[in-house]
Amino acid sequence: MKEKKEDIAKAFEGVSKDLGYPVTVIYTDPSNSPQLIGIDKDGNRYIKAGTAYVDEKTGIHHILINSKSEGNKTKADRNHSRRAKPYYRKDRRKTKESF
Repeated sequence: MKEKKEDIAKAFEGVSKDLGYPVTVIYTDPSNSPQLIGIDKDGNRYIKAGTAYVDEKTGIHHILINSKSEGNKTKADRNHSRRAKPYYRKDRRKTKESF
């Protein structure tokens, strides 16, 4: 999975660079990136799925992706540890109502 994430990050960085926007994509987690810890209007902390910012000195856009967030996992990641149950349709015939 690590290779896929790195490939996606490199592809996104390459396309962004071609468009004139230098971007770095970083897969991380809140323990290594405090930017992923937010505070709501009531002062409660929460964990973000990701965040982005622009370094004013370099102009580089940084995209931080929380690799531990459920929302950032692919369907394959979520099913990796458990076997997917097969889906069986009772009636495969198309009816007027199914169109």
